[in-house]
Amino acid sequence: YSGYLDGIERMLEISEKRMVA
Repeated sequence: YSGYLDGIERMLEISEKRMVA
């Protein structure tokens, strides 16, 4: 599960950066 959650957090971070940029 830890790896799965890590992937979700990473995706959210990337999506946020895209929105800001």
